[in-house]
Amino acid sequence: MDLNWNTQLPIAKDQISFYKKNEDVTPRVTIGMPTFARPHLIRRALASVASQTYRNFVLVVSDNAGFDKNTHQAIKDYSHHLPEVFLISQEKNIGSLNNFKFVLSVANTEYFMWLSDDDEISPNYLQELVQLLDSDLSTVTAMGRWKDMLNPNEGFFRKQVRPDMKNIILRLLYFVIFADDDSAFYGLHRIDKLRQCRFTGYFPPNRSIISNFCYLILFDIILLGRISFSNNATWICHNYTSKFYKNALSRGIKDKLRTLLRRINVHFLYIFKAISFNFLLLPFIISASLIGFFRELIIYIFKAKNLTRD
Repeated sequence: MDLNWNTQLPIAKDQISFYKKNEDVTPRVTIGMPTFARPHLIRRALASVASQTYRNFVLVVSDNAGFDKNTHQAIKDYSHHLPEVFLISQEKNIGSLNNFKFVLSVANTEYFMWLSDDDEISPNYLQELVQLLDSDLSTVTAMGRWKDMLNPNEGFFRKQVRPDMKNIILRLLYFVIFADDDSAFYGLHRIDKLRQCRFTGYFPPNRSIISNFCYLILFDIILLGRISFSNNATWICHNYTSKFYKNALSRGIKDKLRTLLRRINVHFLYIFKAISFNFLLLPFIISASLIGFFRELIIYIFKAKNLTRD
């Protein structure tokens, strides 16, 4: 698949494993759900989408495992409660990153969001976030609270870095120095702005790694405008191992070192992106990246010492 995130494609009829439209409206929102044959988890995500109070949306599920009868049945079971739904079965595994790109490429609505096949959103999620985007043209992405689940039944609300300042320099500095989470990636985005974002891979030795790529998409979003937050809507994350490396105490030192190298990649790419967008931002981003990475390095050393003691 083309590495250009601005690619727009029609949904090929021979890729559609299931389709149902229950409401005769033109959707304003596309929910893109990449999956890989996880029908035991996807039902939870489908239930949360089906419960949305805002109904002007279409759900596009792209299964990287090809046709899976259990996933097909799950989509069919929930289809009666969805305004419109597509199930796309990929002919071959196109990779996780390309599957994220694919669901964006086939969207033709005003707004777009990703939802992982094992996560949930509160019933008012779309309603709240659409209102934020409709009411403020300077907002590129709208996001809710982040509830991090410890297991299927227990979770807590995490503190989020919220770069919602109107001044571009302030929000870039705040994000680059302090960003410990990429939760806003799972917010609701203006699709025309989102398609201007880029991630084509890291520098060696992390060329084949995609972890942390969401930070680079969010950096582009922050270059283009604000990220606004609602305290009434909730993204419920069922990733029972922490998304960001500083809390990954169960991993070995070598693995943590590879992650640290990937974070160097991230900060270098922040600088390259700033140069491409506006050269005048360069001194601010270089300074912020040095501070941000030094902060991460201290945390890494502290965690590594604790790991060796254990």
